[in-house]
Amino acid sequence: MSAGRSTRVPGAALIVAHGLHTYYGASHVLHGVDFAVGEGETVGLMGRNGMGNVRVAWRSTGSI
Repeated sequence: MSAGRSTRVPGAALIVAHGLHTYYGASHVLHGVDFAVGEGETVGLMGRNGMGNVRVAWRSTGSI
């Protein structure tokens, strides 16, 4: 395969997460979160402050 050529399967999810768990100090803020995001989809995370919304985004992009 040549460099720069995509190996993505049409219709397949671009981001997939299975069983995300994260702690913030002693608080278990993510409890087995599963999701998939496909090409062209827009995703919003809703919840109260401190409920792990930003951590889901960070974990799914490899930022933490």
